[in-house]
Amino acid sequence: MEDGVYIVREDYDIEDVNPVLAVEFGPSDGRKCYAYFHDRETACPWCKNQDVFAGKTVRWEWYSDKNDKTYDLIDTPLRNTDGTISKLEIFRDITDRKRAEDEIRTQSKFLQTAIDALTHPFYTINVKDYSISLFNKAAGINISEKTSTCYALTHGRSEPCRKDDHPCPIEEIKVTGRPTTVEHIHLDKNGNKRNIEIHAFPIFDSEGNLSQIIEYSIDITERKKAEAELRKHREQLEDLVKERTNELEATQEELVKHEKLSVLGQLTATVSHELRNPLGVIQSSAFYLINNTKDSDEKNRKHLKRIDEQVGLCDKIIGDLMEYTRGRRSEMFKGDLNTWLEEVLAGMTFPEPVHMLR
Repeated sequence: MEDGVYIVREDYDIEDVNPVLAVEFGPSDGRKCYAYFHDRETACPWCKNQDVFAGKTVRWEWYSDKNDKTYDLIDTPLRNTDGTISKLEIFRDITDRKRAEDEIRTQSKFLQTAIDALTHPFYTINVKDYSISLFNKAAGINISEKTSTCYALTHGRSEPCRKDDHPCPIEEIKVTGRPTTVEHIHLDKNGNKRNIEIHAFPIFDSEGNLSQIIEYSIDITERKKAEAELRKHREQLEDLVKERTNELEATQEELVKHEKLSVLGQLTATVSHELRNPLGVIQSSAFYLINNTKDSDEKNRKHLKRIDEQVGLCDKIIGDLMEYTRGRRSEMFKGDLNTWLEEVLAGMTFPEPVHMLR
């Protein structure tokens, strides 16, 4: 038997000690139980004899500083053949278990301290029911809310998030089996909406099944505002660049136009000078002939007058060309199109057999 066992009377006299206890505490040598186990001269204040001899079975833990071990004790009444009652106490060494529990508590405390040092909300979520099993201080969960679901905590909802408005990282990891990052709108303690970037990582059990996810959240509200402001400024800058580009292109076209007009102006000035001189001679000669032709020679006067009009038209064309090369804009004005057309047609001649019908 691996457990220690001893029997004691109501007056604390030890009746028997099995070999397991004898190895740990030595022979009893007729000592009282409080002297044998605790080196005391009087009964222990925590002694369970009163309950046991009243007919109760008691289970409790005891640490012995004699051998630095912890025991799970079971004290129960034992009826002897003579009708008297003794106490039977079983010692189960749970030292390794207690040390393991202490180590787990130490590690759990360290883990909690570590995640509490994180400034972003951090929690683990059970994939079956969406309950939160581990969280840090930044998550803002009260102890009474330990069983709160993720969707109730962050969204104030009574059901899991849907893919169309807030893609659930649990559902995505169920499909892919890989970490994922999503963006949600969460509610803070005051009910205000915040832009949250969620990073989720899978936790698999010993059989490779998804059991939990680790999730931490980063508030990106200010970043989103900055991105929106930056996007606005970028669009404004693009519009400004486009506007300035159009202005530069227009200026470039104007410069090219002025350069062309400058060259054309020089050419026109030269040509107009060269043309106006002979045109002036023709016009003067026509004027002389008109004034010195007999009235009876009406046909000749008509042709001379036409020469004079066409010379005037040529002079006007030269003048208009000179005005154009100076870069002056054309002006619109109201006029009688029929009258102008009559004047144009009157100055035109048509070869035979072409005839103008009006």
